[in-house]
Amino acid sequence: MTKKITNVYEWISTCGGIGLLPIMPGSWCSLFVAIPGIVFLAEFQIVPVVYAVLAVLFFVVGLLATKKVQGAWGTDPTEVVIDEAAGMSLVMVAPIIYTGWEYALGGLFLFRVFDVMKPWPISYINNKTGAWSVMVDDVLAGLFAVIALYLGSAVIQTALLFFLNK
Repeated sequence: MTKKITNVYEWISTCGGIGLLPIMPGSWCSLFVAIPGIVFLAEFQIVPVVYAVLAVLFFVVGLLATKKVQGAWGTDPTEVVIDEAAGMSLVMVAPIIYTGWEYALGGLFLFRVFDVMKPWPISYINNKTGAWSVMVDDVLAGLFAVIALYLGSAVIQTALLFFLNK
């Protein structure tokens, strides 16, 4: 069944209709959120601050909108992508993102990996049915992505130093 936007809560929860895309709506939403940060990479120091505000805004508004659409659309419909917007915004707050475009793309990739694979405790929260769980599992995926990005960067830098000093 193809869903249609009939009210403001559905419009918000689908991030203006991105969630209605037929293929990978969560990935498209994540990319849409990340693009400004990638484009303005290190151009403006305020960009991470804007993403921090957006992460909070997406989370709070998403919590309300998701709760309103769950009755008609189910507990965690694929059309609801504001959770991806919140999680990806959180990734874009990390300072490492602004050290190079490859880190921004890596953050996007890792966020999608953790959001799709849902390792524990993301899977535990995802199995709950409240609007909070729809939002929190993506916030955790964002945190996991940032941690993995920093750890991966440290491992690569350490390996390079080790091999270059031999």
